[in-house]
Amino acid sequence: MGGEPQMKLRFQKLLHDPAVLRYRPKIVTGGPGAWQLVNPEARRNAGVDCVVVGEAENVVAPLFRRIMAGEEVPGLVMGKVTPPEQIPELRHATVDGLVEIARGCGRGCEFCVPQLQKFRSIPLANICHDVDTNVRAGRQPCLHAEDVMRYGARTIAVDEERVVGMFRAVRERSGVTKVSVSHFALASVASAPAAVQRITEILHLDKHHWLGGQTGVETASPMLMAKYMSGKCRPFTCEQWPETVVQGFQVLEQNHWVPCATIIMGLPGEQERDVLMTTELIDRLRGFRSLVVPLFFVATGELNDGCSSFGTKDMKRAHSELFMNCWEHNLKWGEELLDDWEGRSIRDGLMRTFLRVAFSFGSNEVREAIRVCRDDYGSDIPSIAAANRAGELKIEPMTARAIMNTIRQEL
Repeated sequence: MGGEPQMKLRFQKLLHDPAVLRYRPKIVTGGPGAWQLVNPEARRNAGVDCVVVGEAENVVAPLFRRIMAGEEVPGLVMGKVTPPEQIPELRHATVDGLVEIARGCGRGCEFCVPQLQKFRSIPLANICHDVDTNVRAGRQPCLHAEDVMRYGARTIAVDEERVVGMFRAVRERSGVTKVSVSHFALASVASAPAAVQRITEILHLDKHHWLGGQTGVETASPMLMAKYMSGKCRPFTCEQWPETVVQGFQVLEQNHWVPCATIIMGLPGEQERDVLMTTELIDRLRGFRSLVVPLFFVATGELNDGCSSFGTKDMKRAHSELFMNCWEHNLKWGEELLDDWEGRSIRDGLMRTFLRVAFSFGSNEVREAIRVCRDDYGSDIPSIAAANRAGELKIEPMTARAIMNTIRQEL
């Protein structure tokens, strides 16, 4: 809608901390978004001395030693693929109890960074050690991989016995009462429904005790899948991708897994028919408990040369309808999922009440924004965004921050 991304603002605030401005340390950054600072001008503008792109285990310690010794270091350092036995065990608990079980993907999407092309599974003994480390700190494990279903696999096919055995071993660790996951691939889910069912039984899932995780739909266009993400469909074909997505959602629904799925708008070469295909697919998913997050294509990885990132100004009417359909889908399921989640996770009755009020207020506001966009702006998001920037939009801004501040004061 014309504003700055919150992550960008937070990053700038961190780099302008009084201690940073006073002592002028060398700033080294890395992580999944490090590709944004590959360009030297971007690093200078951000105030970053060095960016590490990719895996850091084998490069970051020598880099820090050189900085501590006062030596000059390059502005860009490329990480190396780390063998699983060289990935260190955790010494302390992690945010949300995150435990890495595998690294990389191996499906070969064009916009991925090279280090994620090689799939590696962490030894089970290391995983159990990291789970125990988190449990001792009072945190339940969240198993992380680009696709948790492919743990232990040596090919693209799911190794049912190894992945089920890993989940069973984690669930049986002393002190573990709940296991969550970060990501799973729909092709893996659709190709191995028996493995999903066995994991559901191990984790004692039901309608109100479901397992959430992120997954990628991206597009319903076989042409775009073949061009950029053919490996994402395997062991199915690109032509089968829309049906694979529906089949995967069906398996997840039957086993009480709730996906938070992404779609990507504005892939290079995308045509209106591709957008309409994706809109039709989202409509087919309306009956499944899930969330769908529409994202804009960002030129990165192998697609950062000769391609432009997609923005609000590039949206056509078909994109606007797809965007609004996704958020209507989320409003349909959001309240039910929130009720289940808060019932399990939040003991304080006052906090639960405030969350319900906040969600009800926010969802009504989003519905009104969608209505205004369709009725007053002809389903044209660029126009409504321009009106917002010009101060002409009549919808009141979201007051979630004020509500949360009230909650903190009351508690």
